[in-house]
Order: sequence, then structure tokens, then C-alpha cells
Amino acid sequence: MPLLKAMRSVTNTPILIGTDNFTTEKEIAALESGADLYARFHDNEEGNIASVLAHINRVNVRSKEKIPGGILTHGDILIIEENQQAFIKNEELNLTKTEMKVFYYLLLNRGTILTYEKILEYIWSYDDDKITTDNLYNIVKKLRQKIRVISEQREYIETVKNVGYRISTGFGEKI
Repeated sequence: MPLLKAMRSVTNTPILIGTDNFTTEKEIAALESGADLYARFHDNEEGNIASVLAHINRVNVRSKEKIPGGILTHGDILIIEENQQAFIKNEELNLTKTEMKVFYYLLLNRGTILTYEKILEYIWSYDDDKITTDNLYNIVKKLRQKIRVISEQREYIETVKNVGYRISTGFGEKI
């Protein structure tokens, strides 16, 4: 449950887990990791929704703390910017600071083609003749290698030849 612990460390947003595969052991593990509710959901969709909304309303009334931002999700990707953590399929990626910045920027602009120059400017934010697109190419290459360890089936970062990169909107779809 490292993903749940990481989410709890940056937000007070209610974390509700609904399942039809309920066990006491899973409930205890989820609650100890930071979940607010671990409930058995049934075929009654309206009852499930009412239960979740009631719990959220109770938490919102009691909580006056500001909920921090910086959490990005897309498909099975989750990035918690404040903690410098990235997850794919609930498994944490061990990224360098620069790899995290590139991945975050691409996810923040998911579906948009970002030019090499725009990414370089965001990452280094100053003109440095020593930083080239070759540097960016190597960072993206290492990032892709780390992602493939977790998910071999999908191509998350697409190359747009002679232009730049983007996070795929359909994972694995070709441009």
C-alpha cells in the first residue's frame, strides 16, 4: 500500500476504497495505510453512491485544512509533485529529479505535443549552451526504460519526430 501512504502524506482528501472482494485483512491494511473508508460495495449502485457521498460530506464539514495540489493522474499514472513520487500501476518509479520534472511536465500537458525547446526551457529555465536536445533524448530514454520495467505493454511517452514528445492520450496509440 505504498501508493496509499504517499497520497495520504500530501492530502486530507477522503480516500474511499470500495470493493466486492472484501476481507478483514485488506480492510485493516488499507485503513492503517491512510484510507478513510474501506467498504464492501454491492450491486446496488445508488446505495454505494449515497454511502460515498455521505462520507465525503462528513469529512468536508470537519476538515478546514487546505488540500494541497500537485497530484496528477492519467490512466494508471499518478504523480505526487510535492513528494517527488511517480507511480504506474501502483508501483513507484525511482526517478531522478530531472526525470521527474520531464515526466511531470509531459503529464501536466498530456495529449499536447511539447517541443524539445519548450521542455528544455521548463527543465533548466535558462539558456545554457551545454544543454542540448541530446541531453533531453537521454533523459527520456532512461525514463522510458524505468517505465518499461513496470509496464512493458504500453508506450506512455511518444516521440513526435523532429518536434518533441507527448504523453499518449490512449497509451500505445500511434500518431
